[in-house]
Amino acid sequence: RGRGARPPALFSLETTLVDVVTYVVQSLADGPKEEEETPAGPLSVYRPSLVPEPLPPTTLHNPTGETWLVTHSGSALATPLVQALEKRGAHALRVRFMHDAFAAEDTDAFAENAWMSEAADEVWTTLPSGKLGGWIHIASERGDALQTFHDAARKAPDARISVITQMGGRLGLEAQDDLRDNLTQAQLTGYVKTLARERPNHPVRCLDVPAHGAPETLAHWAVQESMSDHGDVELGFDGDHRRSTKLSGESIEAKKF
Repeated sequence: RGRGARPPALFSLETTLVDVVTYVVQSLADGPKEEEETPAGPLSVYRPSLVPEPLPPTTLHNPTGETWLVTHSGSALATPLVQALEKRGAHALRVRFMHDAFAAEDTDAFAENAWMSEAADEVWTTLPSGKLGGWIHIASERGDALQTFHDAARKAPDARISVITQMGGRLGLEAQDDLRDNLTQAQLTGYVKTLARERPNHPVRCLDVPAHGAPETLAHWAVQESMSDHGDVELGFDGDHRRSTKLSGESIEAKKF
């Protein structure tokens, strides 16, 4: 039968199961409707596309004296991030989410706290007293990347939040080896955009970088973005070029399904 227009009431936040059943029963009682004609000419659709952007402004938030948390699951970016934050005057605390009781021995100069990922929502108890300036989370390469971040974010203080994914610096919009290897991190992009709407008081961003880029360069950029007050939520950086996204219109041939 034809795909006639559905009443807007079916798509309201107040729509109930009774409304849906009533509509289906009434449609069956009315009998089949005439087939709709395939629209003539192309259809307009909108898809996200990458847009080159200049680097963030040099006038940035000053984190001097603030406590910043860096969380990860064994990323080479963790130490450069701590170093970049400390250079700006912040007190940076690094926490590594573990999936078993034993962590690899940490040999660098920055203190690291091991924390079981199953208790990620309690990671905030590791913070010293005082206001949290910001939180930078490096997404796990495991399949539970979204779950770990969600658990921690549920009780996160109101502060600047940046989530670093490693899908190649192009936000998962172009095929790359990094995207294939870290495809599960793509879930975080939509999640972070929703979180940004729920936390309007401070910038909340998803920052995508290559998995094998120069850690110091990527960390410097991620900290710059975390300190910026621009409105972009979704940004990518490949070590040379910074990109955001926009919806671009295109035409496709109408087809009947």
